[in-house]
Amino acid sequence: MLLTVFILPWFTEAGLFTKIASTIIFFIAWLFLMVSYTGLVSKENELSSRGILISFLVSIGLLLFGAIILGLIDLYFLW
Repeated sequence: MLLTVFILPWFTEAGLFTKIASTIIFFIAWLFLMVSYTGLVSKENELSSRGILISFLVSIGLLLFGAIILGLIDLYFLW
């Protein structure tokens, strides 16, 4: 997913919009992933287990949704 969303648009003939959008989607998903990781390793247990799961699922969902949407946008503009 990381390869599809963040790395590939910068090394292919993707448009500037796709490159910028993929970077934004990647960093937002990375933020949610780091929140879930911080909740898992913290000693004080600042996040509930449900909050950790939701944060992790949001990050994975953003990467998947971003990859699909950006792929469709690129296909539309390549035709």
